[in-house]
Amino acid sequence: MQETTNFQFIGRLPQFEDVLHSVSALSDNDWVSYRERKNMGGIAGGQTDTIPLLYGTRDVLSSQREHSMFAVFSSAVHSICSIYSDRVFPASPARAFLARMAPNDEIKRHKDRGDVSAKTHRVHLPIITNNKCLFTVGDETEHLAAGELWLIDNTDKYHSVINGGSEFRVHLIVDLIHV
Repeated sequence: MQETTNFQFIGRLPQFEDVLHSVSALSDNDWVSYRERKNMGGIAGGQTDTIPLLYGTRDVLSSQREHSMFAVFSSAVHSICSIYSDRVFPASPARAFLARMAPNDEIKRHKDRGDVSAKTHRVHLPIITNNKCLFTVGDETEHLAAGELWLIDNTDKYHSVINGGSEFRVHLIVDLIHV
């Protein structure tokens, strides 16, 4: 959903160390066992490994399923929703997933479209990052620090990501719908 700015800092996740610990405990098999987003194609999905936590079946906004891994990250998802609700607008989670981007990789410039982008507000929680990870929306570029919550408006806007570092970049991404 279109926001007033491309990037809006909305706070820090209080239990960030717990989330970092849980992500660090994930195996490579955890990351590569879910292939649906990668197989669907698309610029971002094809360039990242994804663990769906909360997702829809055919219509993500009217039907929700929890991945077995949701229990591990549900506290963080609900905290993100609570912080957003306190600082921006009351909302509930429509979708949540972990996305891992390889070192020295790039998600090329593209636009997100579709119902989820048009009807939700996307919050990123960088979990593993480095100062060479840069997110660009339009002509604005930001480095998103670990533990910070960022509302990002990339709806129908060109955006790209570069991970110029030597380690994976991992974000928890939560799509919120206003209630």
